Amino acid sequence: NPNPDITFCDKLQDQYTKDKCYAELDATKKEINICDKIKDQSYKDNCYIDIAAEKLDISICDSIQKNLSKDFCYDSVGRGKEDIAICNMIQDKSIKDQCYSQVGIAKLDIAICDEIHVVQDYKENCYMQIGIATQDTTICNKISKLKDECYNGIAIAKQDINLCDTIQNQELKSSCYAGVSG
Repeated sequence: NPNPDITFCDKLQDQYTKDKCYAELDATKKEINICDKIKDQSYKDNCYIDIAAEKLDISICDSIQKNLSKDFCYDSVGRGKEDIAICNMIQDKSIKDQCYSQVGIAKLDIAICDEIHVVQDYKENCYMQIGIATQDTTICNKISKLKDECYNGIAIAKQDINLCDTIQNQELKSSCYAGVSG
């Protein structure tokens, strides 16, 4: 038997215990045939999500029944592959925004951040992370809530004390001066 651990799970009588056994096996083995043996739908869906994320294989997401779980699956694969087309398959708008944000950051592409429409925090974080990574202060100007954090990150990265002066929040401004001169 190529997978002796699975026979142990197969022998268990109680279905709940059996499903937990398969789920724990999945965590180490990452094999789709283990997911197929799970009866509990949420355990089964989580098993498919884990394997799809590990293998970056979107076709595994199609085995998932619940739409929300399918969305989480697309999100995991989309982020892993840095593929916006996969993010577009997500129905839930906040999960879609999260996917856009992570792919935008990974690709340092603010055009992807611009596509975030529901969760503004994801949009702001997307701009901020790219602004800091590229040391581009013009990106900080697109932000309202995290603008100071954006300037702070760039000031420290560039060791540019003048950028600290643009920070409104006094505590963060002090931290910026300390980070630049320290």
